[in-house]
Amino acid sequence: EGRGYGSARKRQKERVARMATVGEENAISTAPPVASAPDKVEMESADVEKGSGELEGGAGTATLRETFMHATRQDFLLLFVGAVAALLNGVGDPLLIVLFAGSLSAMTDTDKVMETMKMIAILFVGIGFGLQIVGTVQYLCYVKVSSRLSRKMRKAWYAALMRQDIGWYDDPGNNPAGLAAKM
Repeated sequence: EGRGYGSARKRQKERVARMATVGEENAISTAPPVASAPDKVEMESADVEKGSGELEGGAGTATLRETFMHATRQDFLLLFVGAVAALLNGVGDPLLIVLFAGSLSAMTDTDKVMETMKMIAILFVGIGFGLQIVGTVQYLCYVKVSSRLSRKMRKAWYAALMRQDIGWYDDPGNNPAGLAAKM
């Protein structure tokens, strides 16, 4: 007898039928034993042997479309703003390198060293302040989107769990104790 969803459902229907005809005490005593869950070591070795980038249930990794299927326009707007902030944040380091090179070349001109260094120091502070702001905007946008999407995915996953037949939970891979950890 297989261990898939259909066989668990069949076993559950058989139990219900026995309970209705024989009585609850006899049905419980004559019910076929449910196989125990494999050891933790066996499960870990099976996961290691897969090695093909597949997740525990045999499902592959999610595509971008699947990842963002719960995203709203506000989420995409936050992603865009975060991407622009990341772009500006990425431009900051080369600008600082150019300013540093300018400060080194300014030391060769002994007449205007202080004026040039003062201007470059002000630019350093201004760019540093701007990088702090765009870095914060980038972080806040991405954190907000990721928390909203993960909350929506968890709600959808929980709703899908609640729609399953009771026999689905008899499968050792779908035991209720392990499902909470997977969430």
